[in-house]
Amino acid sequence: MSEIKEENQENLKQNGEETNSVRDEKNEKLEGNYIPFPSEHLSQINIYETKTRYYLVGFNCEKDRYRVIQIDRTQITSLKMHEDPTTYSQRELQQLLSMIGDGNRSTGGIKKICVAFGLIGFVRFLQGWYMLVITGRRKVGEIGGHFVWGIDSTSQIYIPHPSIKNVVKSNSEGGEGGTFETIDEIKYRNLFFGMELRKDFYFSYSYDLTQTLQFNMVNHHSFVGNNKWYEKFAWNQFLLDPILKKIGPTSVWALPLIHGFYCHNTFSLNGRTMEIILIARRSRHFAGTRFLKRGINEEGYVANDAETEQIVISNHSPLPLYSEILSQREIKEGEKPFQQKQSASHFSSFVQIRGSIPLYWGQDNSNLAPKPPVVIQKRDPFYASTILHFSRIFRRHGKKIVILNIVKQEEKRPRETILGQEFADAIHFLNSLLPKDRQIVHIAFDVRRSHKTLKAGMMDQMEEIAQKAIEMTGFFHSGRRLYRNVLQEEKEMKKKKKEGACGIDWEQTGVIRVNCVDSLDRTNTAQFCIGKAALGHQLYALGINDSTRIDLNNRIVDLLIPMYEALGNQLAMQYAGSELVNTVQTYRAGNIVTHSRDLLTTVKRYYSNTFNDHERQNTINLFLGNFIPYKEKIALWDLESDYHLHNKKNRPEHLLLSNTPWWEEPLNDFDGSMIPKRSCEETLREASHRFFLEYYPPHKLTSFDFALSLQYKAPRVIIPHLLNENSPVKRTKSRKKTSSEPSEDLKPALLRASDGGWDKLTPITALETMRRRMFEKYLDSNELGKEIHSSEVENYTSAIEQLPHLHFQDQTAEISHYFEYLTKHTTEPNEKSFRKELTFYEDYLENLY
Repeated sequence: MSEIKEENQENLKQNGEETNSVRDEKNEKLEGNYIPFPSEHLSQINIYETKTRYYLVGFNCEKDRYRVIQIDRTQITSLKMHEDPTTYSQRELQQLLSMIGDGNRSTGGIKKICVAFGLIGFVRFLQGWYMLVITGRRKVGEIGGHFVWGIDSTSQIYIPHPSIKNVVKSNSEGGEGGTFETIDEIKYRNLFFGMELRKDFYFSYSYDLTQTLQFNMVNHHSFVGNNKWYEKFAWNQFLLDPILKKIGPTSVWALPLIHGFYCHNTFSLNGRTMEIILIARRSRHFAGTRFLKRGINEEGYVANDAETEQIVISNHSPLPLYSEILSQREIKEGEKPFQQKQSASHFSSFVQIRGSIPLYWGQDNSNLAPKPPVVIQKRDPFYASTILHFSRIFRRHGKKIVILNIVKQEEKRPRETILGQEFADAIHFLNSLLPKDRQIVHIAFDVRRSHKTLKAGMMDQMEEIAQKAIEMTGFFHSGRRLYRNVLQEEKEMKKKKKEGACGIDWEQTGVIRVNCVDSLDRTNTAQFCIGKAALGHQLYALGINDSTRIDLNNRIVDLLIPMYEALGNQLAMQYAGSELVNTVQTYRAGNIVTHSRDLLTTVKRYYSNTFNDHERQNTINLFLGNFIPYKEKIALWDLESDYHLHNKKNRPEHLLLSNTPWWEEPLNDFDGSMIPKRSCEETLREASHRFFLEYYPPHKLTSFDFALSLQYKAPRVIIPHLLNENSPVKRTKSRKKTSSEPSEDLKPALLRASDGGWDKLTPITALETMRRRMFEKYLDSNELGKEIHSSEVENYTSAIEQLPHLHFQDQTAEISHYFEYLTKHTTEPNEKSFRKELTFYEDYLENLY
């Protein structure tokens, strides 16, 4: 990590400080209108069997690269597999399969038994190993051109051949085997496959769903396999461990699954097509059901831990950029690779998290009470586990943590207030250790009390909290600041009489953590309010709105509310066994009334927590590898408690974390992850070619319904135009008519380019017209699609005519010429405005060329 930082600092020294024509390294690493993708991934797996082997044949979407794994079927307790290092062509693969079939002709030959779309992993209970594969998939959306899939069906394949006798003991029966399955084996299998993979699990071949959009865009893939996932959110990590250990951590066979929520909607706003994506990733650590998993464990993981990411994409059309990469015209001197033309897409994301209060607490539901009392199970005066929890947040999300604690602040019978006070004490202790600029911001806000006193005004109060929190954490945006936004932000800063950089950081370097008792109903409403506030900043950054705030009655809020309610319902079903009791609409309406739906939901949640939670918890423990049957002497269902399964101390007992600078290493790791990692041009071009073929597979027929299920064309953008003869706006007398003939200072350059009279100047004249219209778009500070007034058009035209004309068709030469123009025509230029004007000119030239 230190080597990466030293290398980055050396590059900064060589490039010098930020100049008028080159942006600094921070902006450089956030630039990019496409999401990188791996050079190789396996989109389909054909499974063949002989008496002694299974053969997994994986291939890409183009069907020109084939990889093979063989798995031994003669062993029961051990899993033996070997990956052939050779990459086969289709013809070579047919020869290989024919050879294998001829060699096994005496035992039945080779036959194809399954077509799979992904390998989930391997698992063993008491006897032999099972292989889990995805046999059916559905497309649920895309992120920057990368398909996201849900699971429709799965299949489990028992690896040992039936002729191999079982000699494995049952851990409850205690006797020798001899039969194909024991009773305990059947129980474990039924428990394990009780995990419903078809509902809430998602995967992608080319996009890392376990990482945030910011991480994926800044850190380009290493092109040796899409396996640098964040293991906290990969729910099949335990199942993939055998293949990762035997074949290697760079295996292209491994496909991580996230558990949580995914929703993708498209909408049109001010004449521009936008896409909004909502993703929730549940942590696999300390995972479980409502009353059985509360608080924190010894390793610093909390219950009901989920990360929510809100992605907004403007004018999504990835194919023009990829076709440009494929063509790869000759790079001129001074140009940057893969930046001759930029895609029309711009990406923005905002991440927030939820989770149980990171203390040792719980609730005893054995007395069947609807609201069991809160019990502080133990107190650690040095908060070691809480420190581990926040150190991971520092490493994942950055330097600023804002906690929105929405438990009740006043109660007749102390229940939630106990947790609120204990949590406040813990944050006070941690802040006494942290440097001032790294201290955790703790905001206590009683949602229930505020709603009773303010009714619908509670949402407005939450909006103000969200705005202040977002100012501290920032959000991610892949493009540059629009010039009109820079002017508006500077104007606001002058009003506030503040100094320094203006605007919110467009790199998210912090996170907002929300919690109540269950982190369900109230937490979901709070996250909606934060998401709405973040959406205002995202639309403002994308140039859609001229304000960072969105009114609660705006039509786009009506689209956002169902998405957050669907997210809340799905997470509530996974954690509590029922949907949300109080939804966003409940708080928005201004009154909380126990309707029949709310009453029914409460009864369902109570029933699930009382009678179903233990079995669901056993299923989760088995699926995630918290309990491994063949390593234990007692059966899972005979355990009195699973406390020891989730509380294994891996840190030294003698080490007191509160006496160490525990925040430094995580923050250094975060800073290192934000250093851009580029990839070589040849590999990127090859990967782009394969990615394009995934959109338009040449080897099969595609229906119109499938081909048109995703929008590929860039949407039409409504912008004000210069007045023409057909314009509904009449010209004013004060406005001078713009001549269609090129200006005097442009004629020499045009003559040199055209080699002849004025009748051959149409292409260059059209370029000049395009330039003016492009620049007019940047100057627009009103809502797009708004009615145009003649006075506004006059201002636009006046501003355009004051600019120097294009003398060159090369962007670098034009910028250099404009630099000379500014130097000659600016009297006592201000360095800041001088640099800003030149950067702005570079912006629109880049889009023009």
